[in-house]
Amino acid sequence: GNDTLELQFSAAPFSRLLDAGNSIHVYLDALPPEDGYALGGFVTASPEDFTRWIALASWRFFVPDPYGGEVFEGQTYAPCPVALDLSTVAAGTGRTLKISRPAHGYAAWCAERFTLAERMDAAVSGPLAVDADGVANLLRYALGAGRTEPITPYLPRLDHAAGALVYAYRTRVDDPTGLTYLVVCAGDLAAPAASWSDARLDTGLTVRLLDVQATDDPAVAVTRLEIIPGPHAPVRFFRLRVQQP
Repeated sequence: GNDTLELQFSAAPFSRLLDAGNSIHVYLDALPPEDGYALGGFVTASPEDFTRWIALASWRFFVPDPYGGEVFEGQTYAPCPVALDLSTVAAGTGRTLKISRPAHGYAAWCAERFTLAERMDAAVSGPLAVDADGVANLLRYALGAGRTEPITPYLPRLDHAAGALVYAYRTRVDDPTGLTYLVVCAGDLAAPAASWSDARLDTGLTVRLLDVQATDDPAVAVTRLEIIPGPHAPVRFFRLRVQQP
């Protein structure tokens, strides 16, 4: 159900943009029991999305804990041990704040690596947002990489083996949404995206799936494709395409 919000403002009421100097403490009745569980927050009479007004504030979530060091209304609390997300949704003629525990998959990956303010900004934490090295967040997640570590060790590899090519790429085995990994090819590296097609359908190639290999990370495996060019096959370039449902 609804829980108590204690709004601690430095000087002004909730009529201006909040920043890191504004602290908002949220005391939950209990830890959200499962991923995707949502709690209602305060409601505004205005239908305007107030996300930008609160995104930069210092949010702290607490759950009941008899040994906690935080006391509110006679009960002791401890910091919430899991990351929670904020969003606003329509509620009658106004809007309400929704507090939710991120689902598995990409959302959980983001919750571990981005601040709350960053998770509320799709230009920073969205699946298509790119970091300094030009790699999209979704691709980092799909390959089992972190947010800031060098991407090179996680990228697909194309090796020669007994007269064939072996294209190896990392895949998540724990993603509940069903990420799609597709090896595509084209005759020109600069070809537009629409010109890259499924390598398995290329008539100049014979493509066979090899055994999947485990990695040190139980959430990630290595998928390998054996690619045998035909006797008159033209030059081919390969890429890995990753998509969410």
